[in-house]
Parts: sequence; structure tokens; C-alpha cells
Amino acid sequence: MKIEKRSGPAELPSGSELREILEKEAIRLPPRQKLKIHYPDFHLFYQWMELLRLDTTVMEAATHPDEVLQWGSESLQRAVGTTIANKDDASFKDLFVVIARYLGEEDHPAPVDAVMVFGGSSLKRIEKGVELLRKGIANRLIISGGNPNYRQNALPEAIKFLRYTLANGVPKDAILMELNSISIPDNVKTTLNLLDNFGVRYRRLAIVLPWFAQRRGWAHMMKFSSPGVSVLRVNSEIISQELLPTSWFTNEMGIKLIFNEFVKMKVAVLLNTA
Repeated sequence: MKIEKRSGPAELPSGSELREILEKEAIRLPPRQKLKIHYPDFHLFYQWMELLRLDTTVMEAATHPDEVLQWGSESLQRAVGTTIANKDDASFKDLFVVIARYLGEEDHPAPVDAVMVFGGSSLKRIEKGVELLRKGIANRLIISGGNPNYRQNALPEAIKFLRYTLANGVPKDAILMELNSISIPDNVKTTLNLLDNFGVRYRRLAIVLPWFAQRRGWAHMMKFSSPGVSVLRVNSEIISQELLPTSWFTNEMGIKLIFNEFVKMKVAVLLNTA
């Protein structure tokens, strides 16, 4: 059976597409000490859904990712419409600001053993990674990213990032790169496997993502990194006005993206990868 590919990052995968993605992702088990630990928190999402009068019983009680994906697909359009209809309501806006703050929480810059830049369509991520190296935060840059499952035939994102990095004076021997990962958890597992294979020792890593994906990237990194490893979060700049922390709730694309971030994190909890 042919699997229909979703059209972009603001869409949820189907259950069959999720299984296809999981078959392609790198293999890595969480450390034994973290097997029963989950890093995402959903209370803000549930508050949002309560304001929208959307029942989250299925999502909260789900035991299989397909249940969450189905609930998300069935609830998304209502979440979009009702959120836009209430975008100027003070109680809604206050919660939306807190949601953005939670997803995009950053850490104070500090020296790390390496800066990891997750793949993406915007060069703003790699610009931030190079900026951190120039500031002396680290002397090693990790570039991670092939292409998402819905865009497999394009030039790997890591290649585009590498070209930018070299053109901006970063020495080639300061760069580690992988160009096969297809998702955020795959970025994490593939990169940590790469560091292990090269015998790279690290106790502190900085990860670069846009604010809306930062919590999910951090949760996966915390799940799979060794106990005692610190993960510092750094947000890259956002170009689209629709995706700013102060405006995401005013438009369909922004609402879909944030709604789906929480759904994807719930799927990751059920898969025990976050």
C-alpha cells in the first residue's frame, strides 16, 4: 500500500507514516536510569484545550501512538478555529504567552563541549550555531539533518548547513556532520551514536532549534544522553511573523504547529523516546 506523504511540518503523520519513519530512524536505547523518566509536561496544553472546550480524555489516557495521532487529527481544525476566534481574549492570550515561554525556554549561554544544530529549512539555525562558536561557547560544531520524511529527494539539510559554515570561516576539522536523520528524535539518536563512534567525550552540549521545537528537541536529548550530561537550549531566529512567540495563536499555521508539537511529544512519551 502506498503511504501518502504529508505536505509539510505543520501536519501530523498518519499512523502508517509514523511506523515508516520509525523503521528508518537510528537505533539507540535510553540509558537504564532514564527508562521510566519522561521530560515533556502537558498541563499547559490541557489548559488550552479546556479553554477551547475540547475533550482531552483520549489523549491523556492513550496507550498507543495511533490513538494520539487520531485524536490530534480529529481535533486540530476545531482547535484552530476556536483559538483564532478567541485570540484577543485576555485569558487566552495570557495562556498563549506562557505556552510559548514553556516551549521556547532557553538557558544562559555557557561553555559547552559542542554545539549541535538540528537540520531545518531555514539557515537561521546554522547562523546561530556559527555565532556561538565565534563567541567561544564551543570549538566543535555538530550539524545534523538529512531531510524529513515528506521531503526525501532534496539536498540534505546538513549539506546546506555545511556550505554556510565553511563559507563563514569555521575550520573543517571543527565540524562533525551526519546527513541521514529524518526527524528530531532521529537527529538526537544519530548524533549521539556518532559521538560515541568517534569516541568524543562530552559533559555539556548546546542544542540549536527554533523556539517552538526547542522543548521537544531538549526532551529527546535528555532522554537519550547519558546521566550527568547537561543540555543547554539556544533558540534560533524566526523569520516568519506567523510563528513568533507573540503571534503564533493568531493564524492557522502557527496554531497547527504548536498544537502538533504537544501531540508529537505525547507520541514520544508513549514510544519512550522523550
